[in-house]
Amino acid sequence: MAQHNARRRPGPPGSPAAPIESPRVKRRRETLEERRRRARSVLRRLSRAYPDARCSLDYSSPLELLMATILSAQCTDVRVNLVTPALFRKYRTAADYARAPAGELERDIRQTGFFNSKAKSLRRAGATIAAEHRHERKPASRPTVPNSESSFILLVRSRLSLGGVLRAEGQRRNNSA
Repeated sequence: MAQHNARRRPGPPGSPAAPIESPRVKRRRETLEERRRRARSVLRRLSRAYPDARCSLDYSSPLELLMATILSAQCTDVRVNLVTPALFRKYRTAADYARAPAGELERDIRQTGFFNSKAKSLRRAGATIAAEHRHERKPASRPTVPNSESSFILLVRSRLSLGGVLRAEGQRRNNSA
């Protein structure tokens, strides 16, 4: 007798169990415009519920925000804010992160946990910015990073949430300037 993995309703001991019939509800897929409308509604409600929401990471440039956000994975923002002042003094450009000697960057960020993989991500992001976007810092200028969510995701090969955080914080900064 062939067995299948259908859920069964328990019966009295020794009797065959009857399958549980679950109604299949087919839901219509949301159109792109409906999804956008719903997203705008959610953003409005969040803005009303949290009018003073701000990123708790300390930074002074988009490059610093990117690097602090990479460090914040599996770590508290408080811990990241303890590590980043010295890190940002030592590594001022994207190329500085890319050229950081093996072991040195890892020691600098050890307190944030998962420091080997985070150092690899910092180096990769720095190298990508320095090479592809040519954002080497010149006197009296600031390093810049890509300004689209998809660029952030490609840049750090990370999850969508990182791109969203960076984009939202960048927009907040641009709107307040």
